[in-house]
Amino acid sequence: YNYWNINKEFLASPRVQLLYHPKLKSDVTFRLAGGMYVQPPFYRELRSFDGTINRNVKAQQSYQVVLGADYNFKIKKRNFKFTAEAYYKYLRNINPYEIQDVRIRYFAQNNAKGYATGIDVRLFGEMIKGADSWITLSYLNTKEDIADDFYIAADSSVVKPGFIRRPTDQSLFVSLYFQDYLEKYKRFKVHLNLVIGTGLPFGPPDRNRYKDVLKMPPYRRLDIGFSALLLNGEKRAVKKPNSFGSKFDKIWMSFEVFNILGIKNTLSYRWIKDTENNLWAIPNY
Repeated sequence: YNYWNINKEFLASPRVQLLYHPKLKSDVTFRLAGGMYVQPPFYRELRSFDGTINRNVKAQQSYQVVLGADYNFKIKKRNFKFTAEAYYKYLRNINPYEIQDVRIRYFAQNNAKGYATGIDVRLFGEMIKGADSWITLSYLNTKEDIADDFYIAADSSVVKPGFIRRPTDQSLFVSLYFQDYLEKYKRFKVHLNLVIGTGLPFGPPDRNRYKDVLKMPPYRRLDIGFSALLLNGEKRAVKKPNSFGSKFDKIWMSFEVFNILGIKNTLSYRWIKDTENNLWAIPNY
């Protein structure tokens, strides 16, 4: 429950999750979850493009249902877990926003509705015994319909754009994390992290959301990291049960280098106007 005296709004977010673990030879668990989530607006959501504050902005709301399953199994005596989830969210009281350069500008109005639907799958396990790795694949489709937006076509007719991609609509996302260690020195581990995502939508900063139908290039990144086990509390507890180190489970030190391939990913666009009033999108990397 939540009450905010700025807009005199009382909010409730009831949610429920049901788990079913059938008596099968395989270790499978099914999940069904649903409910409502409301998010009171932050200050930035109350401030419109001209700087005025709209204290009547209401909380954005989501009605959602999620269906999922977990499957635990072993391969060569190594533990693996496969997780899958499908979800649908109906969104109301949406406060639309645009991204100007790297700045989020809200319309400060609850004048849109929308939806988000997708699937997440993940395989987690020990590809190398004693070292956890995983791969994640996600599909997302989220759109919104602004109630009062329109434009005049070439034939002077009034066109309502209807549902358009939300700024967070990244259709496909893949993440791969692989970890290994030195055979003779298992205290030292190395991992690779690969991230690939399709491009987000963008458009000119003219407060017309229906123009934000352009597409950024895909996002790609490869990271590498190194870890060293500084203290093993279990072994310390056996040798010196009352020592300071025995109070800890494990202490690790890690070092990671992001984007080792130096890929220039597009974060946003800076819009430049030339002498003939044409707008040009210059990418920020």
